[in-house]
Amino acid sequence: MGKQEQCENGEEITLIDFLYKDTNLINSFYSQIFGGDLTAVSKSEISAEESSNNMKGSIKIVSSSVSSKHSDGQNITRNINPYDYKVLELLEQFNLTINSLSNAHEGSIITTKGKLTYRNYNIIDQIFPFIEKNKLVPEFNTPIDPNARGKNRNNTLGKAMQDIIKMIPYGLEFSVETTTDETATCIINKEHLTISPDDLLRSYGNIIPSIWTVIGILDVTKLNTENNMTEEFKSIIDATNSVFASMVLKDNTNVIRPIAIYRKLSV
Repeated sequence: MGKQEQCENGEEITLIDFLYKDTNLINSFYSQIFGGDLTAVSKSEISAEESSNNMKGSIKIVSSSVSSKHSDGQNITRNINPYDYKVLELLEQFNLTINSLSNAHEGSIITTKGKLTYRNYNIIDQIFPFIEKNKLVPEFNTPIDPNARGKNRNNTLGKAMQDIIKMIPYGLEFSVETTTDETATCIINKEHLTISPDDLLRSYGNIIPSIWTVIGILDVTKLNTENNMTEEFKSIIDATNSVFASMVLKDNTNVIRPIAIYRKLSV
């Protein structure tokens, strides 16, 4: 039953409120499953036009009017931008059911529901100078070397931490606390958010209201603390990346690359 029929019958219409849509993955998966991309949806309607011809005549006293009606049926085809139709059809094709993440295979497409916590690590670059300038954390202004003199006293713990933060490839993420009492991290691209990162934080803070459905690709982090590289330069790079990764990740953490994050709305 279509949305228009539901509305006419007085039944409740359910709409999908997308918070996140990875259009690149959606287009790729849609093309693989349906053998091509969807560029337009055709909707046909029948338009009936009624014409009337009146004939009048008068013979002294008698006056008559003859009316003939002709109905023309016209087929009207409208090309509609598929927009969310493509992602809805794709999700329907997946036909996923909510299961525990621990029972899902790594590298599989899964669906889960839960509460979202929003984190924007990029804001750290802005917060640290503010903390240091206003001396909100006294330790930030402590010289790394207590015995330093002159300009060397400017080498503070706060400045060192700022320099480290600038080197770490932070970004945006949603932390999901699932209805199956599990947690996962969704690494997101701001280009695919339906609301800007600033508006998201300004409107909701870091806790996003409601229960959200997350559909995406499940992976599990494997932090390599052992270094088997024999080339010195690559060993240094690998060791550095391992240190950075250990600052934001834990071993055996569920990581979801989201295809879509949404909730259902009633009208």
